[in-house]
Amino acid sequence: MDRDPFRSVIKMRNVLFFSLSVFALPLSAFEPAKAKVIASSLKVRDLPSIGGDVIATLKRGEIVEAIEESKQTVYIDDQSAKWYKVKLSKKKTGWVFGGYISFELNLELGLRWQQTTPSQSESFSGVAIAPDGIVYAGTRSGNIYISQSQSRWKKITPQALGLSIGPITRLLIAGNTIYATSADAKRGGVWKTRDKGASWTQYTSAQGLPSNEVYDIRQRGNELWVATGKGVAYSSLSADTWVGIGGETPAPCVSVAFSEKGLLYAGTRDGLYKLSSSTGVFNSGTLSWDRIGKDVKNMGPVVYSLAIEGNLLLIGTNKGLVIGDAGAETLNPFGGETSVTHIATDDNGRIFVATLHGLNISSDSGKSWVTYKDEHGIRGNAVSQISTGKNKKNQIWVSLDYSGLAYSE
Repeated sequence: MDRDPFRSVIKMRNVLFFSLSVFALPLSAFEPAKAKVIASSLKVRDLPSIGGDVIATLKRGEIVEAIEESKQTVYIDDQSAKWYKVKLSKKKTGWVFGGYISFELNLELGLRWQQTTPSQSESFSGVAIAPDGIVYAGTRSGNIYISQSQSRWKKITPQALGLSIGPITRLLIAGNTIYATSADAKRGGVWKTRDKGASWTQYTSAQGLPSNEVYDIRQRGNELWVATGKGVAYSSLSADTWVGIGGETPAPCVSVAFSEKGLLYAGTRDGLYKLSSSTGVFNSGTLSWDRIGKDVKNMGPVVYSLAIEGNLLLIGTNKGLVIGDAGAETLNPFGGETSVTHIATDDNGRIFVATLHGLNISSDSGKSWVTYKDEHGIRGNAVSQISTGKNKKNQIWVSLDYSGLAYSE
């Protein structure tokens, strides 16, 4: 069985999926707002239907005020969205399809993407940008490329005790330390360097990891949390040992998230699980992994990525995106059916969703989205990891498998 989550979804690239171009299922009641036309031309109709009469035409870049939202979501041109009633001149109103407008007024034309490829022969599976602007790019062959500039790169092969790292699944920067995770059963685990790759320390099951197959790593304050083939573990940034929690997950764990209220979630190859305890996660009560959201549309059996933004729980699966409250009391499918490979957030509250069909960004808690694809500079569309870390130029970086890397100007 293929142990690399992104590699397994790459094999499905010839399968037809609906694009996540626009998600328009708000988490709360609709409120009037301005929106920008993102189609070259947009027909305004007298009814919220393609069967309605055309009463006006809007051009790309025009700003309109949306005052009402339709109850039903529909698919048009492989896009999932609602209809919006907009104000026209002379006190007239009409309806436009939400797939061709964006409520993020500055985003659509604000990001320009550039391409860079540290190596034409490598498949890039991870990327992280440090506060000083240095970029680290990981590959499936176990190499890491460090940027000297955006066109000059230095290749290193992490090694410790004569072992080199296996296929890299994630990269993370915490302070002056770079962490790389690998899902190789023998050479994997968590690797870290404090001297920009000159020397490395490897953590495996010998240091408390439930498994050497590590698929995800997240920072929470002074803690690090990892998802492994046999469950979840954590460590403090200053410690050299790891502690497993909750016992072995019902299936290999490939993603992890921890809410501010202390709720721990594990994304596995058999759905989404929440750790439950009658006395709290760190107390002596009985802990158990409870599966949640099994019957929710877009909740595929493989949960590749989890993230929490404010009070939102973001779930990326092999069948699409699900968003709910951080307590997982309600879960809602967003958009069409496609593989979500990574989810990230930034300090501005933006949500970034990586798929095999491009990079999706929302600045309003998932109410509206803008998608960047091949024609915008996300070459090949297949995004494996997103880095939104603080850096001098406030850049966003993405890894694109054999298409290299892309970054926002």
